[in-house]
Amino acid sequence: MTDIKNQYGRKASEVIAVEPRVYKMGENVGATYRFDLKDASGNNTGKQWSFWTEAVEVAFEDFRGNHHPSCKNYACEGPITNSKRKMSFNMGYLSDGMTNLLNNDHGAGTAEAMLESQRKMQETLEKQLEFALSEIHRQSLDKATIEKMKSEGVSEGVVMTMLKEAKKKHNKDLNVFMSTTKGMSWEPNDNGITTVYNNWVRTFAGTRKEKTPHYPNILDKSGDLTTDVTPDNSAYNFNADTNTWSYDASKDPHVVKRGQLVKLQLTPCFYATPAGARGWRFKIQRIKLLKASPYGSKRPAEIDWGGDDDLNAYAKKPRTE
Repeated sequence: MTDIKNQYGRKASEVIAVEPRVYKMGENVGATYRFDLKDASGNNTGKQWSFWTEAVEVAFEDFRGNHHPSCKNYACEGPITNSKRKMSFNMGYLSDGMTNLLNNDHGAGTAEAMLESQRKMQETLEKQLEFALSEIHRQSLDKATIEKMKSEGVSEGVVMTMLKEAKKKHNKDLNVFMSTTKGMSWEPNDNGITTVYNNWVRTFAGTRKEKTPHYPNILDKSGDLTTDVTPDNSAYNFNADTNTWSYDASKDPHVVKRGQLVKLQLTPCFYATPAGARGWRFKIQRIKLLKASPYGSKRPAEIDWGGDDDLNAYAKKPRTE
């Protein structure tokens, strides 16, 4: 997948293609907006818009899922198959402990170079999300989109929701439409920390009737050897008699933690509800753990996967003495 750093300085229209995509679910036909990456010549590759972030520090996580007993503020509602694995990360900010650790381990100026790359990532993402949303707005007002939905027999999904929303007077104005869509940009809080909150993946994958527990692949590069630390899902047990899942928290290792330095493979997702709420979130696909939190101890690595040092790029940049 593409590193976000390879997209710096490029126009969003040169990177992303936006178009309605029709799907069938049983007897129903729906449509959603599909976001694909373009190649160097500007052609649609057919590959979903997804990217690896810069190295970022984990600000908060419920990555064992909000069905875990420790999750109290936003606990899972209903069966555990409704659970989500959540994470937030900081951009343009590193804790003092992580800053000192990076500069000590990789050379003076490494943390500063990383912060600059994070700021470039924020600028790039905000422009890309703005472009994609402007395309959604344009296509939702386009007669060609309406005719395509009719010809395909589409009756549900995000596209149909947006076609209805676009008929409302206030939504015809692009600026109003942009400003009332969540997750378009990120501002620092009162402490000057910019945090991206809406990153999550469903704990269970599959259809509505058949679900299985799912972890994004987690690769630990914080030790001497690169290690696959993706949990084996032994914490989950299915009871065929009751058609329900049970969960044993003691068998679910706490792998992704607050304060770690990580790289994330994310897929931008647009949502729109019939009630009028809409916005962006990021689906977490994969995680690389680059450094353990400076406030805890490292877990020993076991399996050598080889590969590049993801921190080398920052360490090679010009340093201050």
